[in-house]
Amino acid sequence: MKTYKALIMLFIFTFFLIGCSTDSNDIGPNIKGEVVQIEGDRFLVVDKERPEIRKVWFTTDEIYTVRVGLTVSVWASEITAVPNEKGFGEGIAEKIIIE
Repeated sequence: MKTYKALIMLFIFTFFLIGCSTDSNDIGPNIKGEVVQIEGDRFLVVDKERPEIRKVWFTTDEIYTVRVGLTVSVWASEITAVPNEKGFGEGIAEKIIIE
């Protein structure tokens, strides 16, 4: 009986580890577009696929890798609308991939 319990626990533990090892790269970016402006530690990305928020200001520590005219994919935990500015949003870039 103890052998069965040990096997079941090992089986459950194995599935737990497999579930926890899922890579976040499988989840697509929040926005993909062209960098049109850089100001200090933030950059403006224009995305033509998002009808509600087309221009998003992202803040990042990796500003040295971003240049105007580049196409980038940006992952952010949250993109919020900028008050009183229609079509603009802002967020903190967690991951940036230059296309």
